[in-house]
Amino acid sequence: MKNIFANIAESPVDNTVCGKEIPFLVKKEIIHLPKSLLVGKKVTYPMAKQGMKEEDGGNPPLSRLWGQCKKDGTFEYLERQTDSVSLEGHVGLYCDINKNNDGNFSYIVGVLMKAGTAVPEGFAGRDVPESDVAVC
Repeated sequence: MKNIFANIAESPVDNTVCGKEIPFLVKKEIIHLPKSLLVGKKVTYPMAKQGMKEEDGGNPPLSRLWGQCKKDGTFEYLERQTDSVSLEGHVGLYCDINKNNDGNFSYIVGVLMKAGTAVPEGFAGRDVPESDVAVC
């Protein structure tokens, strides 16, 4: 299989999106991603409470899920799977936004796998169509 992710580390630094500088981007490259499966941990929260302080009844920060996945070995476990796609990083994906008019959204943090991979018990999976994506 051709490694479409080769040379990402050698790419020049580009911290612009649509011509506007985004200061927190360390590196950005547009790559063509084949049809894939994102496998990881998923949370679902009410959209109306996103951005509110947690002590005021808002959703927990999404960074907490990233920290949990790092701490509990989720990333390491998924990276060791034979069907993982080398992307030099992990993926966060907003999905199911207001699905069925329920007022919620979901967020999955994980690792990309080859399309058709079985999702391990205790994990969530989401198909990712073939597309161009920004790797940041």
